[in-house]
Amino acid sequence: MGEPKLIALSLVLTAISLALLPFIKGTAQLSWKVLVQPEGLSWVIMLFALGLLAIGTSLTRPPLFGLLSNLTHEHEQGANLGVAQGAGSLARILGPIFATTTLYYLPPLPYLVCTLVLLGTAIVFGKKMGHEPSPAVSVQPTRAAE
Repeated sequence: MGEPKLIALSLVLTAISLALLPFIKGTAQLSWKVLVQPEGLSWVIMLFALGLLAIGTSLTRPPLFGLLSNLTHEHEQGANLGVAQGAGSLARILGPIFATTTLYYLPPLPYLVCTLVLLGTAIVFGKKMGHEPSPAVSVQPTRAAE
């Protein structure tokens, strides 16, 4: 599949799961028995959405860092991977602050904003990386045989 397509797919899966989560409503208490009954449908949908979320988020990071290291010159890989790690850490700090602030005003809002950001990122990423990128490897010219 390649890194670009896998990253775009993982972003879309994560977006779908986040779009579903705030609208799942149910009153039945979770048990194995309720999962096969009609009133347990909300739990089945919730478990499906959480499964999609787990798959989508776990498929994003490894190919992203692999692609980043392939596209970066070998002397800059450490710095670029460090910046990427730092950006991820900053997102994990600012994300909950954003979510709790917007959750107060409209509970589905943080989920829907993140869904739009993920879909927008997937579209932009898909357009920019539509072709298979060539690795950033320094090629040394070879000497002609004398």
